Amino acid sequence: MKRRFLPFTFPVRYLGLATALIFRMASILAVPPERHAASDSAVPSANTPATARKLKIPQAELIDQDGRRLDFGPEFLRGKVAAINFIFTTCPTVCPLLGAHYARLEESFATPDNKDVELISITVDPSTDTPERLRTWAQRFGRKGKWRLLTGSPDEVEKVLRAFTESAAGRENHSPMVWIGGEHVGGWRRVDGVTATTNVASMIRQLTTLVRENQSRPNTSTSPSRAAKEETSDMESHPPVASRKTGGHPYFPDVELIDQDGHPHRFYSDILQGRVVLIHSFFTECQSVCPTIMNRLGEVRLRYQGEFDQQLRFVSISVDPLRDTPAMLHAYAERLKLKPGWLLLTGTKENVDLVLGKLGQLTATREGHGNLLIMGNEPTGLWKKGFGLASAKDLGDLLGTVLDDGKSSAPLAPISTVVPPNP
Repeated sequence: MKRRFLPFTFPVRYLGLATALIFRMASILAVPPERHAASDSAVPSANTPATARKLKIPQAELIDQDGRRLDFGPEFLRGKVAAINFIFTTCPTVCPLLGAHYARLEESFATPDNKDVELISITVDPSTDTPERLRTWAQRFGRKGKWRLLTGSPDEVEKVLRAFTESAAGRENHSPMVWIGGEHVGGWRRVDGVTATTNVASMIRQLTTLVRENQSRPNTSTSPSRAAKEETSDMESHPPVASRKTGGHPYFPDVELIDQDGHPHRFYSDILQGRVVLIHSFFTECQSVCPTIMNRLGEVRLRYQGEFDQQLRFVSISVDPLRDTPAMLHAYAERLKLKPGWLLLTGTKENVDLVLGKLGQLTATREGHGNLLIMGNEPTGLWKKGFGLASAKDLGDLLGTVLDDGKSSAPLAPISTVVPPNP
């Protein structure tokens, strides 16, 4: 098989892979201005398996929101579970969402028995973000005290950012991710920073349990517990690779969903098969990010109106199927003036949950639904993720690369180059 390399993309060409592989794709859209782009590692949500990675944490002298110096590094993090994200106080897009999530996380770990949990936000703009600015910014979200916000000299901050695949050189390019873990629990796991707070808290609690198990056993300072090893192995395991002939089915379920006009559709055979799709989750009563994402997708739809409905299809799946009946979806589509070919889908809760689970979009509460868009070319097997709050131009550019897949004579990559080996 010939080779083809796509920058910042994890092209899954074998859709029979299980969830842990298909949606560990490395593409989160870079968005100017105020871009929030992921690097080349996996970007799962907190309720799907996350790959543990070994990171070399440097020693750096940082300053917290109260002006106190902090020796950040391996010794500071030893014996703790840390959740680390990256923000800057003049960011008008995703950073306020990250701040609100951390304020809620802080409430979950405010008791004295959670001293081994660290919630840390590090600025990617240390030249602007003084301790006072960080403190004022966090107070907007009701920060109590456990949540640390760190700045420092650009050189010291840069050392830490690079360890987490970030850089202070371009603040607009930082990723909306949270790194959770520590070396004593098998490494660091990166999850979507605006996923449901309850799911992030659950992951932290699971890892904290491992830390406490380690501390209760002899010689745990130098070797992780068996439980930690098993947990890491489960997160990083890969199922056997399926044949290309299997296409997207049977990985994607072929259950029946209902559109805004009351028409039934089989998810795989009627919606995905033979098409390029852009899929996301929403609910009609959402007043936060859903209207913004819908409006931006409307602009993208106009850009590709020639391909729309024939080759390209937009699919919006309600995370609240009990309330979002076809009639509710129809009224929503009318209100937003959505054009034909854009499917708003509901159905039985069982069927909707099955589809959302396969897409990595299933959440415990409707308010916890993610802001990631899934773009896929079913005939070629190329799948990418994009940040829903990106500009319409950049979303359109990313979608264009999915639409154009298979039209180029560029060589294909063998499966060994796109599927990470087992550890």
